[in-house]
Amino acid sequence: MSKDIIRDLWAGNFVNWVELGAQGTARGVFIMWDNRVLSKVDEGIGVFSTSCVFKNIDDGFQWIFIGVYGPNDDNLRVSCWLELKDFYAKWALPWCVAGDFNVVRFPNEKKGGDHLSLAMRLFLDFVESNELIGPPIIGGWFTWSSNRDIPSLSRLDRFLFSPL
Repeated sequence: MSKDIIRDLWAGNFVNWVELGAQGTARGVFIMWDNRVLSKVDEGIGVFSTSCVFKNIDDGFQWIFIGVYGPNDDNLRVSCWLELKDFYAKWALPWCVAGDFNVVRFPNEKKGGDHLSLAMRLFLDFVESNELIGPPIIGGWFTWSSNRDIPSLSRLDRFLFSPL
């Protein structure tokens, strides 16, 4: 990510960022923030995610933000969930994990979905075992489309966070 691209995305001088570089057209994740609002305390770069510990400037509250680009390969998903858990365990603070998980939690989050697959069960277990919650989605049920005449539709993108 170059400074020129960042300037195109964010006007002003108070921006900072960390990134996990893309590999071809996959796995690119970057986190941007306003230095007047957040101070970065620590960071971590994984295979599937980019993580930051932030401290709020106004109240000193510390928390973790993890940006994720989940794998499409069922065999790699367990590694992704373990990576996210490891970042959380490293800092043990309230956390928010967001991005493209590349898997749905329930069959109704995929157009035409009719059964709970092993990948869905493992994702559901990750969410439940870490006591993560997600805000309700507004304005549409799906976050991804194949953009075909008869599209495939799924809810692959989400924000999940721990209660305080």
